[in-house]
Amino acid sequence: MADPKLVVERLQRQIYKRGARIDEYFLDFDKLRTGRVSTSQFARCIEQLAISLSKDDLHALEEHYQALSADQIDYRRFVADVNRIFVEPQLEQAPTRAATAAADQMRKSEDHLEADLELLYETILEDLRSHCQQYGISIRQCFKDFDKVNRGTVTVPQFERNIPRSPSLEPVHLTVLVEKHRKKDSNMVDYLTLHRNVEGITFEEPRSMRHTLRKTPMVETPATASIEQLLRRLQLFFHKGRVRALHFFGDYDKLRSSYITANQFVCGLSLACAGSRSDRLTRVEMQQVAEHYSTERGVDYRRFCTDVDAAFLTGQTSDLSLHPQAEPQPLSRSQLVQETVGQTKSPELQALLSLLAERVTTMRLDPYPQFRDFDRRHGFSKTVTEAQFHRLLDMTLKRKFEIEEVALLTDYYRSPATGDLNYHAFLADIDSANKLQQTDQLYHDVVHESIERAQEASATFKTPTEMKIDDALRLIRAYLGRHGVRAKAFLGDFDKLRTGFITEAQFQRGIKAMMPSASMALMNALSTHYKREDGNGELAIAWRSFSNDVDAPDTCQMSRLRVEERSMSTEGQELLMDAWDTVMNKLRQLVLEKSLDP
Repeated sequence: MADPKLVVERLQRQIYKRGARIDEYFLDFDKLRTGRVSTSQFARCIEQLAISLSKDDLHALEEHYQALSADQIDYRRFVADVNRIFVEPQLEQAPTRAATAAADQMRKSEDHLEADLELLYETILEDLRSHCQQYGISIRQCFKDFDKVNRGTVTVPQFERNIPRSPSLEPVHLTVLVEKHRKKDSNMVDYLTLHRNVEGITFEEPRSMRHTLRKTPMVETPATASIEQLLRRLQLFFHKGRVRALHFFGDYDKLRSSYITANQFVCGLSLACAGSRSDRLTRVEMQQVAEHYSTERGVDYRRFCTDVDAAFLTGQTSDLSLHPQAEPQPLSRSQLVQETVGQTKSPELQALLSLLAERVTTMRLDPYPQFRDFDRRHGFSKTVTEAQFHRLLDMTLKRKFEIEEVALLTDYYRSPATGDLNYHAFLADIDSANKLQQTDQLYHDVVHESIERAQEASATFKTPTEMKIDDALRLIRAYLGRHGVRAKAFLGDFDKLRTGFITEAQFQRGIKAMMPSASMALMNALSTHYKREDGNGELAIAWRSFSNDVDAPDTCQMSRLRVEERSMSTEGQELLMDAWDTVMNKLRQLVLEKSLDP
């Protein structure tokens, strides 16, 4: 027969890890609080604890804690013996007696790794602790859905599925965590012990109080980068990922006061940077950014968003909404793409590149789209693997390459940091006709560049800078008549108070939304004609007057509008003819470059 003391120690070990109080399981069967339950009820309570005991172990406990009656169990004595792991009983009778140190022994993991793996485990634990603190992750909450009864254990697939993954977590690290916290008696992983290790929870005297759970203070390394370097990193990441930082802080500022707390700023910045694998800021660096923009009212997140969104602006200090016709200018390629090619070209390499460049020009090849499709980040990383590079050479250049030629190219264009090949620099050397060279542009659009060349070739075309108000109104009336729309529907929403006046920027935005083909000369003519003083004595656009002038009363006047369009002044007709010639020149240039047969 099993020793009841050993069985109780096993129960203590399991109960201690889960932090459970077993007396609650017996109270449901003891309505009169006599302290006794039947043997069948005792077995059911042990079964509810989800602790596997053999029949001999259960029979030993029943005999050891048997009450006066043969079929009754004194569960109070059993509960008191099991709960000794949490608190030493009857300390009030002997206050000078020291509590046993059994809890310190119980909380240590039963699994032991080798010495080198223990060092690796400590490194993984520190990295996981930093990752969870930076993004506010609780390991216990990650496995809550899998552990409905709070046993503190999950299966190995569940553990591998929901463990928080830091950027440096590798499969071998996951195996070490599983082996460290795997239970010996079952194929389960004790995630609760890992949670306590990550949170730095330690036990202090007296161990019976819940408030004695303390967190070990985190030791954080000080930030070494300056605020300018941090902002530069954020600018590059936000520009590449097309991230608008303002969207991540607006939910914290319900009153739109432009100020939030430092903790809210760090949380919003963590979410904004969550998509990056290489440029994640540490919590210390985020705190450094928050302190830089801190004021008496809080962190000025709008000023931060203005600084990091500089990559999307046009060079103007004000918002783009005030300049709807401004064209945003992306950052230069030299700023966003770091070239890894620093060697000098050998004569053999120069001869090979010249031969490939001649082949691209002769056969009118455009290899860039194929290389971009093999890019891991759809054209952002500008690198491919060596196997992909060899495959793309045969695919795009329509030529069989020797092993020596491929080795010559890969040795020169290989990145020392990642080992991948910089295809962007390679294409710049062999495809100069499409301007794929190491200059200022980041993205190369062949169609857009051909249109630019067509515009440069059309020396007779000049963009009009002025337009008569009569011609502008005729164009607007003709456009509204053809499309059956009204100007009031596009301009009325800007006038919330129905004053009949809106700003010039709002007027131009409404005109552009109503008539996308409207030129700047047309909008300037309309703005100058309808600019008047509002009720406050400030200059504004009388949009209601404009709407009354251009909105047709009904659709029956469409024929008259078409007649007005045909009866346009000589100068207006010349502008239309110039625009028509420009479009035809663009189409001719595209047909020649693409060798199309319309």
